[in-house]
Amino acid sequence: MVTAEWLAAVALLAVLVYIAAEQRTIAALRRQAAEARAMLERHAALRADVRRPLAGRDELPAALQRCAEAIVTRLDAALVQIWTLSRDESTLELQASAGLSTRLDGPDARIPVGQRHPGLIARERTPHTDDLGRDPRTNDPAWAAQEGLAALAGYPLLVGDRLAGVVAAFSRRPMPPAMLDALELVAEALAQGIERRRASEVARKECSSPRASGSATPAAGPGSWPPTS
Repeated sequence: MVTAEWLAAVALLAVLVYIAAEQRTIAALRRQAAEARAMLERHAALRADVRRPLAGRDELPAALQRCAEAIVTRLDAALVQIWTLSRDESTLELQASAGLSTRLDGPDARIPVGQRHPGLIARERTPHTDDLGRDPRTNDPAWAAQEGLAALAGYPLLVGDRLAGVVAAFSRRPMPPAMLDALELVAEALAQGIERRRASEVARKECSSPRASGSATPAAGPGSWPPTS
């Protein structure tokens, strides 16, 4: 027989179950918020680590090397390489390498646009993320296996529609979305920094030119000899 006391106990139990479920939901939301906040802080720290060298006085290769080292440290990447686009826009030129290799010579030093992973990224101007164990385009699967590399992510360095270069990161584990998001932010900061450096270089050369400094050879007067050409 259903009594009033029994109904009250059932109602109380339902309320307790509801409260426990709400508490678990709130705890989960708090954990997610904390993780999101920590991720944003890591991204901000990484952007600062990348922007700082590019705003300094080091030559561009040295600044980019510091950027590559920061990416390796902050994202626990196995290898990070940064190329800039040659002036004739036909070739990627390796400027920085950190992690497994710091060499700037060898087959990665100059990569024609359209060839290998970095060249394809430069030509298509779109990010590439690859499983190195399964992608047939992997240039050296034996090397990737030897070093325990599992994934590659590469991003074009774009300022508007202008290509400044390419950044690529290798990892020994599959790259989570947070790592890919961080690399995308880094690519944007690198592109802007390289573009500012190049603009400053152009401006500096223009200022130091004879015409800009007012030291150009004066034009020949009516009685001068020999005439200036």
